[in-house]
Amino acid sequence: MGNDECRMENNRSMERGAPSGRDARATVGPRWVIEISADSRYRLWINGRRVADGPARGYPNAPFFDRVEVGAFLRDEGGENVLAVEVTHFGVDTFQYMRGAPGLWLRLRDERGEVVLVSDGSWSVRRVAGHRVNVPRISPQLGFEEHFDASAVEAPARPASRQWRRDELPQARDVAEPGNVRKELERTVLMDRIREWPSGQAWTFHVREHLGSFPGSINMHGLAGVLASEFHVADIKEAGCEIEFCVIGLVRELRVDGRVVPVAEVDQDLRRHVVKVGPGVHGASISICDRYDHVPELSVAWRVAPDPEVRSREVRGQRPESGVQSPEVHWRSPWVSSGALWRGARDSHCPVRADGSLDAQVDTFERTRAEVAARVDALARQMSKAEYGREKGAHALERIFIAEADAYLAVRLDEVVATDAGRMPTVPAGETPAPHHGPNACVALPAGSRLLLDLENLTNGFFEMDIEVGENDTGTVIDAYFFENYQSGDLADGQGPAIQFMQNDGNPYRTSFRYVARAGRQVFLSLQRRGFRYVLLTVRGKTPDAVVTLHSASVIESLYPADPARKAEFHSSDPRLDAIFKMSQHTLHLCMEDTFTDCPSYEQTLWVGDARHEALFAAVTFGAYDLAERCARLVADSHRHMNMPMAACQCPSGWDAVLPSFSFLWVISVSEIHLHTGSDSFLSEMFPAIRRTLDTAILLCTDHGLFSAPMWNFFEWAPIDQGHNTVLHNSILLAGALDAGARMAERLGTKSDDFSGDARCFSEAREKLVSAIGRLWRPDEGVFSDALVNADGGHGRNAGIASRLSPKTSQHTSFLALLFDALPFPAAREAALRNCLAPPKGMTTVGSPFAMFFLLEVLLCEHFPERVLEEIRAFWGRILDAGSKTCWEMVFPDGARFPTRSHCHGWSAGPVYLLPFLFFGIEILEPGWRRIRLSPRALGVTRIDATVNTPHGLLRLHQHTDSGGKLVFSYQAPPDVSVKVTPVPLSRSQEEPVDAGSERPRFFTV
Repeated sequence: MGNDECRMENNRSMERGAPSGRDARATVGPRWVIEISADSRYRLWINGRRVADGPARGYPNAPFFDRVEVGAFLRDEGGENVLAVEVTHFGVDTFQYMRGAPGLWLRLRDERGEVVLVSDGSWSVRRVAGHRVNVPRISPQLGFEEHFDASAVEAPARPASRQWRRDELPQARDVAEPGNVRKELERTVLMDRIREWPSGQAWTFHVREHLGSFPGSINMHGLAGVLASEFHVADIKEAGCEIEFCVIGLVRELRVDGRVVPVAEVDQDLRRHVVKVGPGVHGASISICDRYDHVPELSVAWRVAPDPEVRSREVRGQRPESGVQSPEVHWRSPWVSSGALWRGARDSHCPVRADGSLDAQVDTFERTRAEVAARVDALARQMSKAEYGREKGAHALERIFIAEADAYLAVRLDEVVATDAGRMPTVPAGETPAPHHGPNACVALPAGSRLLLDLENLTNGFFEMDIEVGENDTGTVIDAYFFENYQSGDLADGQGPAIQFMQNDGNPYRTSFRYVARAGRQVFLSLQRRGFRYVLLTVRGKTPDAVVTLHSASVIESLYPADPARKAEFHSSDPRLDAIFKMSQHTLHLCMEDTFTDCPSYEQTLWVGDARHEALFAAVTFGAYDLAERCARLVADSHRHMNMPMAACQCPSGWDAVLPSFSFLWVISVSEIHLHTGSDSFLSEMFPAIRRTLDTAILLCTDHGLFSAPMWNFFEWAPIDQGHNTVLHNSILLAGALDAGARMAERLGTKSDDFSGDARCFSEAREKLVSAIGRLWRPDEGVFSDALVNADGGHGRNAGIASRLSPKTSQHTSFLALLFDALPFPAAREAALRNCLAPPKGMTTVGSPFAMFFLLEVLLCEHFPERVLEEIRAFWGRILDAGSKTCWEMVFPDGARFPTRSHCHGWSAGPVYLLPFLFFGIEILEPGWRRIRLSPRALGVTRIDATVNTPHGLLRLHQHTDSGGKLVFSYQAPPDVSVKVTPVPLSRSQEEPVDAGSERPRFFTV
């Protein structure tokens, strides 16, 4: 239930002047390169120094290798060089990885390109004893919570056995290697004293592996089953006592002695249940019955509810107890299980085949949910009664389904009993630990304390800590929890800061690790990539006197390399706009790894719809054309490697889901990438997958001519009526994709006759679809209905269209129809614009920066630049005003406990694109930026200097308003970019004078 860690090593003696090749002694040069790949992950060490982590994500039968320059790490004055590779194999699917066979592939090349060393039988291999295997999942999206025991004795090395088969040889990485920048966490926020949960009274169950239909898979199927155990209350306490249960995970009901124990308190993902029981033996059961099985772990803890007076004394500053463990109450039996009470038929989450037919074996849980739930409830009542295990012969839950430890659960159960904000017990570097205050000092953390560190900005990389532990304190535990947001609140109540533990709907993400220290000084570099701003370090000593000295904490930030010479800039007379641009640019960069990702903290996933935006943003901001093309290529390959009927919603991934709006945005994105790069070869490479996606989509236009499928018909998190098969935004986006497909086919058709049929087919299908879209227009109100309500629960078409119109409306259908020219008749245009500018009461409005970007695209095209600028200042300004340095996934209404879900989301970085295009009116007239038009406008901002990327170099732009109110504009374009400057089109609200010739430099041409 966890990562399998192995370390492979090869010792070679390499000297200057020695012969090259496969000999044991070879010349070392500065430009030597290692080509390396592994399944699932690797970390490369040379002579004890970390060199790289990888590889770039790919498919099991189409992996990639990284090219790592290693000359600086090799000893070139003779002697031995030690190459070590730590290989992690997940053994399960994630949102970045599909299960394959564990292995390492490596070649060392000299500066002439000749192979000096390969991974073969001469290497030695050993399991890394310190890495624990039976640990909880972080989440289905990622791997496992990291548990490392530095005191573990390493296993002996043995010769490597299996060779990577020839048909699995990886291909060269098709995107730039990541940069590595170390950042120190130097700001300490507060220190808490804590009371730990009683030892041995908490469990984390791998319920997805135990009850799931397909272990190792992350496809959503459903879970159903019951876990049960017993506890004993001695007769000494005749009045009985209160038992407190804490639960994290998917629980239908908690029962004690057959009765449901209600939830007494909800703290984000943690629910507290309290029940009063008398003397004797009592049974407890936990039932599970839910389709949403993307919470893989179930954590349960119990204790005798502590006396409120005891808590009060501790908050007043008295020394906390190590735990509240009553000698009169004992957990009496091992956990027993019903086993799985439901099984899925096929491991897939995609209900549609490429021919448009439905797969009846997919998503069958919902069809039997009521029947399964009744069975679960009946069994839970029985299993929650004492003696059930012996009377019914229930089988004990195997230990492999119970985690050995859970750092996240321990952190969630810790109770703060005192807080010392801003006053850190410290020790000067190099001295023995003792409470001390002073500048540049290390921090001494006694057992039973925790320390909050703040990087003061979000990051994305690998955490490292340098610590020291006393010689008698081997086995001291350091738990680390990484997160994005906390609110200080009122610390006087002893509860400490309000940490935002959950990202979405109470689902836990175990962004944590546990490190068991050995005696002495030691450095731990985590293997897990993490996005975070804050680190909470908790010390759990084997003795109350144990102390951990923290010498330093840092992160090796590992991102797509942002060349300073190619990094876009925006500087103006408006500091607010400058700050919004900087915030958006930083957000985007944190979401650029070997692919675009949605967020660095929770999923690190290439979500295809998000990538449409990110590809545009990164093209003009970082010139990251290789990253945009790589992401599009991975999506295209999902047809072949994930057997998808349409482009997958995220990939490479073990979750084979289709999200139609994202499939269509991918097609549109390919055409936009081509517009920026001008690469016809890229277009030709993508077109077979485009054809497959659109052909399948056309087959699914079956509900009054509209696209209809029982898929996740999501567009954004706003409450659109998107829970039906026929959701209008899908059809509008498909119309946009068909138009893009036809134009791409026409482009390719100029060089080949093979595409003329595609262009005609897509154009005809689009014409029919736009006509069908008009059937959901309500002319009296000037709005579209969000959807056609399911007629009979499936693909039924028995009811007339009028009776099936959803009563809900949204801005989204209006701005998407405007953007993709899918309005069925001209009269609807003004009404759709009104919906964008002043939505009527009751209409669902934009809920995320993702959707806001589409809306602002439309307003810019429709000549409402002032409104675009107003929305940028207000929408992103609200995030800025909250003190954030990154753009949020959503903006929650005022009064919400936390302001957003993810605090750093790539789909939210729209201002990096919008601001230069807004003020300078940039239009790409020919693919590859060969010809562009510029139409500058001031919009009340008196000075702007900006740069944007083109495939030919930076385009430099300047404008200012002179004393007479005239707009003075100049630019410097790469030689291969032909520029035409025209007066700005009239806006709907004002006209600005433009003098494009004033004070223009000699490189200015019209």
